[in-house]
Amino acid sequence: MNSTDEQHIYEFLKLRHLAVAGISRTNKPGNAIFDKLVKEGYHVSGIHPTLTDRNGHPCYPSLLAMPERPDGLFLITRPDLTESLTLEAVKAGVRYIWMHNMTGIYPGWGAGITAKTSSVSESAADVAREAGCVVIAGSCPMQHLPSADIAHRCLRWINERAGS
Repeated sequence: MNSTDEQHIYEFLKLRHLAVAGISRTNKPGNAIFDKLVKEGYHVSGIHPTLTDRNGHPCYPSLLAMPERPDGLFLITRPDLTESLTLEAVKAGVRYIWMHNMTGIYPGWGAGITAKTSSVSESAADVAREAGCVVIAGSCPMQHLPSADIAHRCLRWINERAGS
């Protein structure tokens, strides 16, 4: 990870109102990230086509349906959904976008895993950057929060040493 990526992660984690797309009715990674951000004290809203709340926190069918725009959008979705949600974020004026990939920003060591678990869309990242957005294309906030559990600290350590 280079210093620009580290700076963008630092900036994103300083934001206070975050939207998380990729939550579900079942216990999925998006739910864990949503819940961890809430526990860390962030104002978190969900983006889901049919859910109206997650544990008492509001969910909306789209960013444009939110009564107030979040400071940042975290995506843990399929890349095709990442593309449409990124375009919506640009339209809504959301400046910070983080696309999840548990194997890092430059997933050399986990390329096989990445192909099945990444939310990153390089074309969406390019569109967002051209629109002036700060884009983190990879990694996971749970690896970077001060209260990261041992598994996420280990993933971060591996990613740092693997150049991702």
